[in-house]
Amino acid sequence: MVINTLKTITNSTDIKQGITLAAATSAIKIIKNTKTFINIWDIAIGNKLEAWNQKSIFKNQQDIENYKNEYLNKISQIPSEKFQEPKLSVIGPALEASKFYIEEKEIRLLFVNLISSSMNSNFNSRLHHSFVEIIKQLSPYDAKILSTLDSNPQPIVDIIIKKGTTDGILYFEGICTLYQNLYFSDSISENDSNNISIDNLIRLNLINLIPSGLTNSELYNHYLDSNTFKSLSNRFPDQTLTIQKMAIQLTSFGEAFKNICCEQISE
Repeated sequence: MVINTLKTITNSTDIKQGITLAAATSAIKIIKNTKTFINIWDIAIGNKLEAWNQKSIFKNQQDIENYKNEYLNKISQIPSEKFQEPKLSVIGPALEASKFYIEEKEIRLLFVNLISSSMNSNFNSRLHHSFVEIIKQLSPYDAKILSTLDSNPQPIVDIIIKKGTTDGILYFEGICTLYQNLYFSDSISENDSNNISIDNLIRLNLINLIPSGLTNSELYNHYLDSNTFKSLSNRFPDQTLTIQKMAIQLTSFGEAFKNICCEQISE
């Protein structure tokens, strides 16, 4: 009885019309709200994105033109007797990968140097297929630091506490590292991202970390005067901070990569 009554109510014309009207009203509200959203989007974001997109297109065209000119300039410097057809196994992946890095000048130049070197027989013995993948894993700042290094070891430090005390009470004995791989030089300014770049260059086997350091202690004096050392000393006033002296230098792999890919990067 109850079921039949419900069927009668559901099938009634008034109920059907009411449902249809409610659905239409809801649809109209959705359309209005959607239009409102679109209008707000266009005013607040859409127009700005369109302007940004136009600027990006223009900049991308400039970057592509710069890439072409840099490439042609490098090719023109190859002696005619040294010019060779490049290996497809190098130039193919290099050109394919480079299109994603055209806007980053330092990385773009790495690709320019690699591609042009593949056309110069002078570099045949040093050119390695993995260089394309190495470039893809470098930041512009990594490339800048790498370009300043050579086979001569350069000083680098960890900032450490050898013994930890609080109110004169020893709470640990050993070495606590507060900051790893602090590195800067005359050509590389002190920067919080330097140690990230050093870690990445070590990971890629482009540089070696030498734990024993250099015998000339004066080469490390600038680290004791660094902003990083002073800042940590202020944070830990009860501790005696010192530096763990180490060194970094190019690996043979890193030296080959630098000689082929890093020309003009630091300029």
